[in-house]
Amino acid sequence: MLDKKHIFRRINFIVFISYSLLSILNDLNITTI
Repeated sequence: MLDKKHIFRRINFIVFISYSLLSILNDLNITTI
């Protein structure tokens, strides 16, 4: 059984990774333009 802290931590981790990927893509777009 999963507790809420574990679920929240996993969601936080996914959000952080997606945000960092978006920032990296933005940096690449800025450098290519």
